[in-house]
Amino acid sequence: MKKPKLIFHLIHILFLLTSVGFLLYQSQLKERFGIQTFADYAVYWAALGLFLYFVLWLTDVFETVWLKRKLKHTEEERNKAKAELYDINESKKPKQKVIEKPKEGEEDANA
Repeated sequence: MKKPKLIFHLIHILFLLTSVGFLLYQSQLKERFGIQTFADYAVYWAALGLFLYFVLWLTDVFETVWLKRKLKHTEEERNKAKAELYDINESKKPKQKVIEKPKEGEEDANA
């Protein structure tokens, strides 16, 4: 899950750097390519940026859900292993004999 997120972040950074480049060299680009106005292209460019941001947001949500599921599964495995370890330790301990104290009336009868 980390690779797609990294790739989308790199694409978004490239998009932002390209946007800054367009803003800084807007007049030179107009002259070179004969474009009268960037307004028409700005709408599409903003839509592309919004789409990239939405994809980044979705990858974050999916990664969070995936990590929560993985954490829950890991905790269940850990608790199961703890229970098994406890059972093993309890079975290895020598069992203590419980000595019952005779009742008051029984002491005299046995002596």
